[in-house]
Amino acid sequence: MFTCASCGRENPDDAVFCNGCGAALAPPAQREVRKTVSVLFCDVTGSTALGESTDPEALRELLARYFERMKAIVESHGGSVEKFIGDAVMVVFGVPQVHEDDALRACRAAVEMRDALPELRISGRIGVNTGEVVTGTEFDEAERLAAEGRESADPDDPVSQALWRQVTARVHAQRGSHAGAEKLAREAVVWIGRTDGLWTKGDALSDLATVLDAAGRRQEALASLREALALYEQKGIVPVAQRTRERLAAPQSA
Repeated sequence: MFTCASCGRENPDDAVFCNGCGAALAPPAQREVRKTVSVLFCDVTGSTALGESTDPEALRELLARYFERMKAIVESHGGSVEKFIGDAVMVVFGVPQVHEDDALRACRAAVEMRDALPELRISGRIGVNTGEVVTGTEFDEAERLAAEGRESADPDDPVSQALWRQVTARVHAQRGSHAGAEKLAREAVVWIGRTDGLWTKGDALSDLATVLDAAGRRQEALASLREALALYEQKGIVPVAQRTRERLAAPQSA
């Protein structure tokens, strides 16, 4: 039951406005929860050289097999893929489903992923980090992980510098801090522009579109999405390009 702060009347859980005075009802603040979370990150090394030496169609098929295999391994150990970032996979153990041995599961998954890379004819890097977080919402957790990424990132590495900005920008946009979110998102686009990674450039522009949409600036968001789509198509990433076309056709970007 929601208790109206204006008149004190109790209302059903699904009520949006008070049945007594008509005031807007705010849901109760979510209780902070202490969690132990393990984050696994795997990315392809030498992806630029791989792209230059491999036929585009063959590269698409290779990356599709890579993503499918990594996802299957992660899920077999009870983890969940949080996001594909360029040719990288970000995995979380402990959210939303918690196991007593999440850290061990993450390590086992990492070993199996490492062993699978040679079979896929791919070289990669894998890292696992486990820590305790105190969070009330998913955005708190994302912001904490982004802050850790900022602290540990190489100050001269464009990808890591862009990534923590992209994550933090999306969190700020969800919380309504639109000016700060846009500043970070545009900085991410500039940082990733120093690389030749078409996929990661597209991701940064796609995140900028999300931030602009949250601020109600649909036309600017559409322009950013069109730039992202052009990069995805140039790279030949069919599934991501299709999702971007769907976002362009939707009334409001996701």
